[in-house]
Amino acid sequence: VGCGLTEAYTPSFVADGDFRLPEPLSTEAAALRTALLGSLVDAARYNVAAGNTDIALFELARVYPRGADGDLPDERGHVAGVVEGGFAEAKWAVEQIYSALGIEPGYERSSDPSLHPGKSAKTAEGWLGELHPALLEGVWAAFELDLDALAAAAPQAAAFDEVSPYPEVRQDLAFVVTDDVPAAEILVAIREAAGELLR
Repeated sequence: VGCGLTEAYTPSFVADGDFRLPEPLSTEAAALRTALLGSLVDAARYNVAAGNTDIALFELARVYPRGADGDLPDERGHVAGVVEGGFAEAKWAVEQIYSALGIEPGYERSSDPSLHPGKSAKTAEGWLGELHPALLEGVWAAFELDLDALAAAAPQAAAFDEVSPYPEVRQDLAFVVTDDVPAAEILVAIREAAGELLR
């Protein structure tokens, strides 16, 4: 979002994948997806048909490639994006993700058939580049990164406090103390008594 992309939510079921459903509802939703790009390209194509411009979409979702044992999918978290514009658009978004996680990306040449020859690259955690014109008319850039691999490569884990399911209670409290008691001592006493519940 900070890179100017809009979050998209696309179906986990696609026409083809490593794990096909025994009784799919349709041929377009017959398997679990192994990548996010196809779904995002479809969403971009739909937006173009609706007359939208300056399209920039991203998605955070799971993909389901075949696992090492072959019986179960290796469920992975991915982030992918598709934006109108050239290679630099995708590279800038990817650099922001790596920078936020404190990782220095390393780029190598890519020969992915869905990307424009000479305008694509891969990293240890994914790929980026300009989409092949046969995939989507116009000049489009895209990227897809493995979030699980990025988390493993990050030098430190980002921690957060879970949001309480209970509504907050605001109270205005007044204390009567002698003049020689500093306010800092009262704050320390309050924090010690209330513990982690106090904000």
